Amino acid sequence: MEISSRRSHPTRLIKVATLDRDTLICDTWDVTDPVAAARAALDRAEAVVVKRREELVALVVEQVRDGAKLSHVAAKAGYTREHVRRLARAHGIEDTTGREPPPPSAKVRARQVDRVQSE
Repeated sequence: MEISSRRSHPTRLIKVATLDRDTLICDTWDVTDPVAAARAALDRAEAVVVKRREELVALVVEQVRDGAKLSHVAAKAGYTREHVRRLARAHGIEDTTGREPPPPSAKVRARQVDRVQSE
C-alpha cells in the first residue's frame, strides 16, 4: 500500500502478523539505493526481534514463578527445559520444580537428633 508523503522517499505500510495482533510497520526505502534500503529494513527487523525475545523471556519467567511445569512452558515457548531453567535462575528463581523438598531420611533424622542432644 503506497502512501504519499512530503518526504522525497516513498513510504509503504507492511502488515506483519504477530502473536497477539496484526501490526503495521512503516517501511521507507530509497529508490536509488536498494542495498541501503535492505540494510535499513534488516536493522529495523532485528530491533523488533530483540524486543519480542525480551517479552517472551519475561512471560516465561512469569509462568515459572507462578508454578507452571518447565516442560509445559518449554513446549509453548519453543525452548528446552534446561534453557527455561537457566532463564528462571537468571531471574532469581532457584527452585523450579514447584514441589516441596522431600523429608529427610530416617538416618539423617537420627544424626540430627544425635547432634542436637550432644550440644
